[in-house]
Amino acid sequence: MSAPTARKSTPRKAAAKKVAPKAVERNVEQFEGFRERARSLKLGKNRVELEPYVIASDTFADGIDDDVVFRAPTDLRGKIAFQRASAAGDFPSLLEILGGAVALNRVINGFERYAEATGADAEEMFVGLCYTLINYFRGQGAADVPGGTHAS
Repeated sequence: MSAPTARKSTPRKAAAKKVAPKAVERNVEQFEGFRERARSLKLGKNRVELEPYVIASDTFADGIDDDVVFRAPTDLRGKIAFQRASAAGDFPSLLEILGGAVALNRVINGFERYAEATGADAEEMFVGLCYTLINYFRGQGAADVPGGTHAS
């Protein structure tokens, strides 16, 4: 018979530190300062909500009845990802950000099928679509400038 083992106690967790009211107040003031700075530059005053860019389902002849729909990102993280992908020329990521992985795969498969049947260059079509989307969502000519700029 073995001796009873000592009971292990669970380690105590430190209580969550409360944020000091002055620190919160300072953060609010600082964030308001950022917003006022952006307002003084008149950023975002002329924002227009764009309709999605749609490629009809029969364009790809892949047996899928849904259209391929590309939408501009609406949240900050998505907007930054779109900016980075377009500035870097990361076109697969660009299409995935705007339309999702399914849209990216349908475009690639559709262009490859078309290229195989016609002798066209699938890569040229892919790049052409990406520049079309950049111009559509960021303003005409944005794809022609390294890093692009929003339409004025």
